[in-house]
Amino acid sequence: MKRREFITLVGGAAALPLTARAQQVGRVPVVAILWHAASPQEEGVLYDAMKAGFATLGYVAGRNVIFEERFPGETPGQFERFANELVALKPDVLVAVATPSILAAQKATTAIPIVFLPPLDPVRLKLVNSLARPEGNLTGLTTIAEGVPGKRVQLLKSTFPNLSSVAIMFDPVVAYNVVSEVSETRLAANKLGFSFDAFETKQPEDVDHVFSTIVQRGFEAVIVAQGPMFFIHRQRMAKFARENKLILMGASDVFADSGYLMSYGPSWPPIFRNVATYVDKILKGAKPGDLPVQQPTIFEFIINMKTAKSIGLDVPASALLLADRVID
Repeated sequence: MKRREFITLVGGAAALPLTARAQQVGRVPVVAILWHAASPQEEGVLYDAMKAGFATLGYVAGRNVIFEERFPGETPGQFERFANELVALKPDVLVAVATPSILAAQKATTAIPIVFLPPLDPVRLKLVNSLARPEGNLTGLTTIAEGVPGKRVQLLKSTFPNLSSVAIMFDPVVAYNVVSEVSETRLAANKLGFSFDAFETKQPEDVDHVFSTIVQRGFEAVIVAQGPMFFIHRQRMAKFARENKLILMGASDVFADSGYLMSYGPSWPPIFRNVATYVDKILKGAKPGDLPVQQPTIFEFIINMKTAKSIGLDVPASALLLADRVID
């Protein structure tokens, strides 16, 4: 089929029901996206980054691609319901954002290609057999990187040498936090002589209570482990930390940009932009099991000086020199 003929068919197909389009040869490809927040606005910069990635590759919604999107809003039961709903539409590719969405998508289909992002350890989560050769119907982009949890503790110590205590908040629903991120953080804290403890935060309603407990026990700094719930509530958490003069360290740039004092980890917007490259390859015939899982290449240490000033903290010049970016 010639390109002009294809474009003509696209225009005619737009008025047909999705189920009818799904049966057409040469139809407009359907990309389903299972997010984790409640709306594009809650997904914020990550939503914009993913759509920018598709636009860069020439995908225009309604013209040469159809996006079917669902927003579970971290509501129990919604991930599975929406995953099944999207699978029933028979999309060409299903994009799953964050661990609860990924696990729901994996359960819903073994036939439709799934592109996931950004789980910390897709092998431990049994999403793929290996990063180099995923096999199965899943592949995607991960934030896994050796030594990152320990590096966050080290950066806290180098920035604030007199710091004596640090806590970590983690979501036990995200299994890798329990077995990896918490244990690595604990090991690094013990080596540096910090008083340390880990605090489970299972629901958004638990955030304020956990923070209050951390303050009551006299912890000076809090590392917030990677987790979709923490992303959604990052601004509220940053506000609580400022009000209680807590040093708050996040897992990526989006947290420092939202008011955390510091962050260290892979930059998330590029990861979300790069989803489109995987979807594009699959739409052109590649099998997800043959596409290696992409690991992050950009890591940033960010200091938010606006936050530091608001809580009366002096950040030494040596720390500012270490930072990849300073928010003034």
